[in-house]
Amino acid sequence: MNGANIFLIVVIVLLLVAAITFLILWLVKGGTQKDQKKQLAITGLKFNYTTTSVSATWDAVGNPSNIVTLYADTNPINFNAEGKPEVGTVLASSPVSGTSKTISLSPLKPNTRYYVDLVVTNPNFVGFNPNPDIIFTSETIPTTNFIIQEINTIGAIALNTKDQTKVYYQVGVNKSDINDIWTYNPTDFTISTRGLGASSTAPSPTLYNNNGVLAAKDATSAKADPNAQWTYNVNGNNRWCIKGTTTCMNLASPISNLSPIAVTENSATKFVNIPIDL
Repeated sequence: MNGANIFLIVVIVLLLVAAITFLILWLVKGGTQKDQKKQLAITGLKFNYTTTSVSATWDAVGNPSNIVTLYADTNPINFNAEGKPEVGTVLASSPVSGTSKTISLSPLKPNTRYYVDLVVTNPNFVGFNPNPDIIFTSETIPTTNFIIQEINTIGAIALNTKDQTKVYYQVGVNKSDINDIWTYNPTDFTISTRGLGASSTAPSPTLYNNNGVLAAKDATSAKADPNAQWTYNVNGNNRWCIKGTTTCMNLASPISNLSPIAVTENSATKFVNIPIDL
């Protein structure tokens, strides 16, 4: 065997050793990442709020040594590699053990959109597990005129004035019209337009679930219709749902101007009710 062949064999052996070493390190790293994710897991997480506070509850954590901290800010929260907010003005709760299954944070401002995040860390593991959400600190429905706005998209649920049975989401709404201004009847649980003009005597168009699509019909026929009875913040934070159900108003993402509004089971779409002075 000449020198060239010996050299080639040595190179091949070295490459095989390098490949095997790389594979072992990759498998170890992958296993570590999976174990880290499992250890920092949290299950059954739910956020709840009042006009001045936010709380979170959960069923279990992946490791009894986990530490849980609740954060809130009016801007999106960015975290560093240790799971700490990069900006020091973010509201933060005192850390609690993951086995406590509850945590709260206050004071918050009423009628304000907050970005909240429940962060799970553990001194024995690198990294963190963020669990973000958005809330609007309004528990009640306005007793006067209001618009219904998707929590992240400027605009409002509006009535099609050319066909008063149709409803859509109007982006960047112009308040020169009143086709997006609603009132709520807490006795009938109905949402109706304020009216289509001061001289109008026709029954106000009223929102209802028309086979999975948000639509409108006159208040007289809607009054006794279970599909026209709505509750807010009962079956999900900042959600408008059919009374006694988890069937709620839903917008597909991305939201575009004049988007139809579905009514679906366990919708994740959140709405805020903004009072309007006329």
